[in-house]
Amino acid sequence: MWVLVIDDIVSNTFFITEALKSLDHKAVVSHDAVAALALLDQMAFDCIIVDFHMPTINGAAFLTSLQAKLVTSARAIPVVVMTADTSPDVENEVRNLGAVTVLHKPVGINVLGAALNRL
Repeated sequence: MWVLVIDDIVSNTFFITEALKSLDHKAVVSHDAVAALALLDQMAFDCIIVDFHMPTINGAAFLTSLQAKLVTSARAIPVVVMTADTSPDVENEVRNLGAVTVLHKPVGINVLGAALNRL
């Protein structure tokens, strides 16, 4: 599975990409959500993992932009949102915007693998 990983913190993307490799998945990393949207024009991804709190646009704004982008292409890409925020409001917001699941940081490899297996 090709996974687009979006997080502004390098150590987070390093851990997630290494975990994905150990789970036999391939990752492309973007540290900027706006740049990640452009990557969707260059490559087909099977899944997107996006951090909720980022400086340019947050996970909710990314999901809104993603849905607008995909509506014209008739594609659907499952999105997993990662966050350290345990507020039910955040989880409800991103689920209402199309996220298939929310993973709370720190994300363990077993939790990540189980989430990807459910896709």
